[in-house]
Amino acid sequence: MYIYIGFLTIILGLVFGLINTLNLVTVLDKINTMIKIPNGLLQWINDNANLIILVVMIFAILAILLFCLVKEVGKIKYKKIKAVIMLIGFISYFISAVLFISAAGIKVSYSIKDKTQYEVLTIDKKNMVILSTVNDKFLITEYTLKDGTIFFMTNNYMIIDNNNIFISYLNFSSSPTIVSE
Repeated sequence: MYIYIGFLTIILGLVFGLINTLNLVTVLDKINTMIKIPNGLLQWINDNANLIILVVMIFAILAILLFCLVKEVGKIKYKKIKAVIMLIGFISYFISAVLFISAAGIKVSYSIKDKTQYEVLTIDKKNMVILSTVNDKFLITEYTLKDGTIFFMTNNYMIIDNNNIFISYLNFSSSPTIVSE
């Protein structure tokens, strides 16, 4: 019976760990847009991505495992061992909860105003931005760049085929200002 519970706990912990990893990516991405993370730290995160994922997954597995076996942990006679196990469980729960709550808050508060990366193209010597894709067609509108500010001219839209066009990707320094006149 304990083998079955242990196996299910590890599988559930792995799934929970993957969710926590995605939450960590969301949190780090938001932090990087709010305050630029130094390149050295970003490089360290990239170099150690597998280790970070492994640690997050281990914390998730421990959190689920200790949650399922809390009665058995309570039966341990040695107080120091019980305290260490409970501390590890608390840290695991805390990290998982912080990642979940912060990522959920970021996802809920995200708006189109936060977007700065767009697909752009040129049609008849006009700069156009792709707003959406519908049935293999692009919804586009004109954009202009003045003094570092991007303006989307939303008074006219076009729907075009996605055949034989050249698309580039631009990352604007700030979110666009919508002009609808």
